[in-house]
Order: sequence, then C-alpha cells, then structure tokens
Amino acid sequence: MPVLAIAPSFIASCNHNTDRVRMAHPLHSEKKGTVYDSGEMAGRVIFATGTEGAPATGASVVVIDTAAGKQVLEQLQKEPDATCLKRLADMQGALMNVAKASADAGHTPPTATADADGYFMLPQVRPGTYMVIAYGRAGDVQAIWEQPAMVDPYQAVVVKLVEPLISCAAEEEEKSKRPPPLPPPNTPPIQPTVPPVPKPQPTPAVPAPSTTPTPPS
Repeated sequence: MPVLAIAPSFIASCNHNTDRVRMAHPLHSEKKGTVYDSGEMAGRVIFATGTEGAPATGASVVVIDTAAGKQVLEQLQKEPDATCLKRLADMQGALMNVAKASADAGHTPPTATADADGYFMLPQVRPGTYMVIAYGRAGDVQAIWEQPAMVDPYQAVVVKLVEPLISCAAEEEEKSKRPPPLPPPNTPPIQPTVPPVPKPQPTPAVPAPSTTPTPPS
C-alpha cells in the first residue's frame, strides 16, 4: 500500500489555487462535552499524459471504507472481457450501490466534486483507513481513479489520483454510440419466371435427286 505523505509543494499548490488545505477544527463540537477529532483530506484528480496531466474537471469523489472499496474493486474482475465502457459503467454502478448502502446504514460517505483544476477538499473526515475513488472525465478520457488513504485525528492528508483504474478514450465512446451495421439481406434470390428458350433442333437433310435414267416404255 502506498505511503501517503503531505508533500509541501503540493500543499502550496492547493493553497495557491484553491485555498483548500487548512486545519481549523474546533476541539469540541457544538454539543458540549463531545470530542471532535476529525481530520481533513485534500487532493487532486488528473490523468497523467507524459510529463503533464489533464485535470479531471468536475470529477465526483467519494471516500469509502476499505472493506467496501474492495467490493467495488472486485467488480473489475467480474467481466474481464467486457468493453471498456461497460466495465466503467459497471464499476460506477457498484460504487453508487456501496455508497447508498452505507448511507442507509447511517454512515454517509464523504463526497466532493473536483473544481476546474481537479482539486477537491473534504474538511471533515473521521479518522480511519479509506479508499478514495473518483470518476469523471479528464480531457478526452472517461476514467475511474482509486487511491488508499489514512486519516489521523486533527491531521490533513493529501491524496493525488493520477493513474486511473479504467480509462476509456473518446474514440471508444463515439464508437459505442454508432448504430450497428445493417445485417446482410436474407431475401432468397429471385427465380426467373420466363421459361428458357429451347435450343433449335437441326433440320433433317433433304435427299438428293436420283440420277438413274428412266427406261423407255
């Protein structure tokens, strides 16, 4: 499991671009005597292309517990031969189901939406081990990203989602929208209705006249 560290340069970038990495948690909640020990999570979702990266503008980010995250990842193994877009849709559906089940159980998972540069911020996350999953579009690529993260009390953690689990190019999406080719015609060939013209029969030869002289009467 990758070790997450708070990179100073990345935090500075977050502060400069979005002013989102901050620690301003009160030690107590509004309810007197209740200890409030949540941490904070900030990050960025990009699709790495060589030395640069395209930000996943407007990507949806959800933080789920590790056990639920494993269930979502198992969705990838169910249809290894499926098309890229189908695997993407199936995993996104599994993620939504897990989030709904958690919410129904009274544990609504933290969610966020990335800004125009792909940055997101979750100011209140309970301490624990999580799986951060993002899905959306980065440039011409539709993708899902995943990264483990650990949140400690009163601490900020930075998560950078760079390499997607699944990525589908725009060409594949456009190809999937094209109508299927027309099937070959199954109409039987038309049989001719006019009977064939019979072949001409040879004319019998006319016998040659006899050259024998007629005897006198």
